[in-house]
Amino acid sequence: RDRSPSRGLGDVYKRQIYTFFEPSETRRSLGVLSVIKQIELCQERELPFLYLGYWIKESVKMNYKTNYRPTQLFVNDHWVGLS
Repeated sequence: RDRSPSRGLGDVYKRQIYTFFEPSETRRSLGVLSVIKQIELCQERELPFLYLGYWIKESVKMNYKTNYRPTQLFVNDHWVGLS
């Protein structure tokens, strides 16, 4: 049985990648590595942006999304930069 600590699933047609990792391996920063790999993939495919999914400010688990720049939020039907 494969015990890989991190996985990524993708849909080439929808240009979507969903990543997840073993919670007991947080010390290895696999989530950060996953985002870096997604950024590299976007660059290789000349995609103009990486969308990390929706963000809920109050969710501690989603706070990692604000660590990457540039970051934009969709507010009142407009994209605005997060400073």
